[in-house]
Amino acid sequence: MNTHRVNAAARILAAAMEQGRQTPAGLALALDSAQLLQAPPTGDDTAVLTEDVAPASGPLGFTVTGAGERP
Repeated sequence: MNTHRVNAAARILAAAMEQGRQTPAGLALALDSAQLLQAPPTGDDTAVLTEDVAPASGPLGFTVTGAGERP
């Protein structure tokens, strides 16, 4: 259990209930608005991001083209 995430969700739900949200959908909307319904990135997600960058060339993983050129 991640107590930080649980406490954050509890604070969001308490605030939503103080604003009059009572339905499950209203409370879920509050959690979604706070981006607490999104899963944390996994190792698989990181691998996909790395693969997207890896094919690029240059010492920092990218190539700047057209820099400083004027038509």
